[in-house]
Amino acid sequence: MSLARCFLARAVAPLACLVGGCNFDAFGLGSTTELDLPGTAASTGDTEAVGDSSSGSTGESAGTSTGEPMLTTGGSSGGDPCADGCPPTAAWTVTADGIGAALVVDANGDVIVAGEVVQVGGPTYRDAWLAKFTGVDGGLVWEQRHVGSQKRTDFARSLALESDGTIIAVGGSRDDPDQRLDVWVGWFENVDGALVAWGNLSTGHWNGNDAKLDEWAEGVAITAEGDLIVGGTRCPANCEVPDGWIGRFAGTGKPMWPEPMLSIGQGGVRDVLLQADGLVAVGTDGYDESMAPWRSVVRRFDADGAGTWSALPEASGEGVGFEAVTAAVGPDGALWVVGREFDPIGGFVRLYMPDVDDQPVLEAHTKDLGGKPAAITVAQDGSIVLAGATGDGVARHLWFAGFTADLTAQWVVEEPVEVAREARSVVRDPSGALLVLGLRDVEGGSASWLGKYVLPPA
Repeated sequence: MSLARCFLARAVAPLACLVGGCNFDAFGLGSTTELDLPGTAASTGDTEAVGDSSSGSTGESAGTSTGEPMLTTGGSSGGDPCADGCPPTAAWTVTADGIGAALVVDANGDVIVAGEVVQVGGPTYRDAWLAKFTGVDGGLVWEQRHVGSQKRTDFARSLALESDGTIIAVGGSRDDPDQRLDVWVGWFENVDGALVAWGNLSTGHWNGNDAKLDEWAEGVAITAEGDLIVGGTRCPANCEVPDGWIGRFAGTGKPMWPEPMLSIGQGGVRDVLLQADGLVAVGTDGYDESMAPWRSVVRRFDADGAGTWSALPEASGEGVGFEAVTAAVGPDGALWVVGREFDPIGGFVRLYMPDVDDQPVLEAHTKDLGGKPAAITVAQDGSIVLAGATGDGVARHLWFAGFTADLTAQWVVEEPVEVAREARSVVRDPSGALLVLGLRDVEGGSASWLGKYVLPPA
């Protein structure tokens, strides 16, 4: 199935493009001026837990999944059923009590997951949670918690690896009795998960002591120099109108810009990544109590935080709502953006060429893709894998699929409802195998499901 394409000459497929002019002041974001900008995921940026777990994390893997995945190929009408590409096969699947939000794979192919887990003796609240699983069979290597001093809800939302393998996790925690929810970052040893250091990136009192804010991180990336690029959301205590922010920090967590949390407008930042000579933030300009439709925010900044490019927001209108939740850079430097949309509930994937245009050159939505994407990984040949969910309500189940660089479908894997409900992250290991992080149902809420899938030889 080849999807309609929208190239630079928009007349080729005008309905696949977003239309209108771009009034973005490219360098306005380098100041403290708030623009009407931003807002991971289903939604991994929420400050409250996705669900509850019937117990604290035991750290024990629960073996392979009992459900049989439903495999569909891109295939052809006759001959080889895998003429256009065979689906991957499951090497292993494991479960854990923590609620995973993000994962990374280290140089050895082992998997580190971060999220939250029910507090011991306090099922209403959560601790930030990290766990490492061996890439060979999914066996648990270690797990760690961060328990804020206020012992309320703490969580991790994103992960990155330093060049020496040190793990950096970011999220939110209540550690300062004089503050509300604050940005949290933790450095952990890869071998045993030992906590090396933790802090708040100097954000606890960035505006003095005259305001009580909730502020947390939702995305982190590491530059070639070892600096941290972090983005997230902050809001006054009643959180009527949240504010997206980005920041650049030394590897030790020291702010490198005059403001540790550079505002980029209302809404929130859901993910950050590196692209070309700058950084990219994606998110939304909407929020829960907003009277206006949400719009996606996709913006690029230079090393000093000045805006250099912005994707054209979706057209506003009643019943319209969009939110970019994550992004990935292709081998040619192009920018893939994944997001969700509302009314009808669904998702989208778009391909941008930031140095060429402010509109997508290629895009597809749930009706074209067959699922609601929430995560993406890009291969060296430019092909992509999208992961998320398909179906609605109690029938919602995990879905991930492979597409060529022009969004021609190649294969689909759908895990049964009783195995996993949705995917939250997908990455490739050094061998090219896919690691998929999802959520499964447990009594009272959700917990993690993790699977490794091996693609057939080309």
